[in-house]
Amino acid sequence: MSSSQMNVTLSRLDRLYLAKVADQAERYEDVIIQLKDIINTCGAQLTIDERNLLSIAYKNLTANLRSSWRTIDTLQKREALSSTRQQVKLMRVEKELIEKDIDALCRDVVGLLERTLMPAANDGEEKVFYSKM
Repeated sequence: MSSSQMNVTLSRLDRLYLAKVADQAERYEDVIIQLKDIINTCGAQLTIDERNLLSIAYKNLTANLRSSWRTIDTLQKREALSSTRQQVKLMRVEKELIEKDIDALCRDVVGLLERTLMPAANDGEEKVFYSKM
């Protein structure tokens, strides 16, 4: 939930708190929304806690999507002979949707890094952190 949905003005600490709560609830999309709000309202220089939350959120979303893709891939292979053509097609469609989601997520984080975070980062640890992402 972004601050515009709540009709209140949130401080940076409020947004960070909401991101931490969302992280504990495994709502990684909400973590990213809060951290993007911090970037958009407070500037692109993130604290260590904020950087870690952002990295973890993207990592977990990507891991969940990859796991879903592998599950369907395994299912396709295991049930290849017993599945109907329609079922094979449906599994392929679902895999393609997941692939598009992975692609969009990766483009999102790379875009955020290249356009916003890296240019504003200090030399040293901050730039190295973003480079490793």
